[in-house]
Amino acid sequence: MKKHFFLQGAVLLTKAFAFLIFSSLFFSMEPKAQPVTDVLVSNGGGNYQSGILFGGYSKSPPACPTATLGSRTGNYSEELQNGDSSSEDYFKETSYTNNAPLNGVTTYDLVLIRKHILGIEYLNSPYKIIAADANKSNYISTIDIVIIRRLILFIDTEFENNTSWRFVPATFVFPTPSNPFSTYFPECLHVDLSAENAINNVDFIAIKVGDVDNSAMLCLPYFTDNESNLRDGHHINLKAIVDKKIVIEETILVDFWMDSPKELVSWEMGLRFDTRYLEFEEAVPGDLEGMNVSCFGATQASEGKLRALWVSPFALPISFEGGARPFKLRFKALRAIEDLTEVVFLDDSVLHGRAYESDGTANGFQLSFGEGSPLFTKPVPTRQAISVAAVPNPFTDELRVLVSVPEDDWLEVALFDINGRLVASWSGETDAGQREVVFSDTKAWGEGVFTFRVRTSTDSVTGKVAKQ
Repeated sequence: MKKHFFLQGAVLLTKAFAFLIFSSLFFSMEPKAQPVTDVLVSNGGGNYQSGILFGGYSKSPPACPTATLGSRTGNYSEELQNGDSSSEDYFKETSYTNNAPLNGVTTYDLVLIRKHILGIEYLNSPYKIIAADANKSNYISTIDIVIIRRLILFIDTEFENNTSWRFVPATFVFPTPSNPFSTYFPECLHVDLSAENAINNVDFIAIKVGDVDNSAMLCLPYFTDNESNLRDGHHINLKAIVDKKIVIEETILVDFWMDSPKELVSWEMGLRFDTRYLEFEEAVPGDLEGMNVSCFGATQASEGKLRALWVSPFALPISFEGGARPFKLRFKALRAIEDLTEVVFLDDSVLHGRAYESDGTANGFQLSFGEGSPLFTKPVPTRQAISVAAVPNPFTDELRVLVSVPEDDWLEVALFDINGRLVASWSGETDAGQREVVFSDTKAWGEGVFTFRVRTSTDSVTGKVAKQ
């Protein structure tokens, strides 16, 4: 005897708890949730980017589905028919979407992920930690920062080993919220059609990969990669300087200078140039600490599109008051140019220009042009006299503590367990600059969260590091 079940629902999402909820039913656990209109339910024959996926039926709870059923947008309803009621009572459901990987992903996310890795400020939700795992390795590292940076710069157009969103059943409770990878967590639901009210409360918490500050645009007909999320910020002055007249077939160097009354932790911008007048040759890092060749994206230079970004070393705010030189762009002039403003300009459709303060406030850019070189004061980080990073964080075997000191000094590095017991220490003289202290024999420490303390003759810094 066959059984028929009528499933009615909507894909819903909300931000009520600093994460999203997708629900496969008509109601949501969150009263503010609204239907998402770009979610498809595919029939398995097409290569859809989104969906509520229903698998086949079986005698026991199945694995996550690879086949799908139907084709719907937003609210949906589907009549499901299973096999013999005594033997085939289960179906499987998975939410899935891989649209707009840059939705909600900015350099400020890189700042927060870097703080987490360095133990400066840990991500406070298992869902944010999963979002930071860009390569789906079940481990947060600088590799995830590199992957997200390449995505922002359009060097890559999608997450190579991940989807844009991941979904965890809302009923699942992480045993260790600070390390969601310490145990298996499901990404699909098994529904027993023979049970009473089996198809109620089939809800998912949706995690936007790469977005750890919850800035993804929600409930749009289509997610867009470059939607503005500017808050109550100000415009950052960006000035382009050319020190000579532009002559056909000659190389010109456009020197960019940035001035801001606000201390910044990161920024990103998109530039466009007219390919009829200029041919791009290279991007040259300026004097800004942390700026290097990996901060530029020139994959669409032939189309006149360039991208640049910067994240503060150690994720600490840096002053731009008085001016900073972040980068230069070298071009070959194809035609005579009287007015550079008509040839080179900011373009938010390439990459939305945003400069972030330490609290996440986003500021826009305002570009102007000039001649000669403005007064320049190299930006100085607003930070303690010593800077400390414990890497990797979390760690398994070897722990490295990187310490930067402004002058020759005495240095002590000590680590304590959760009970305040000293587990390891090192002390000695050190030269100005960066010193690496390595703890390779950590097996006896056990697992858990440890406190590190770094002291010089005048300063002391503490932080947290986790051992798996």
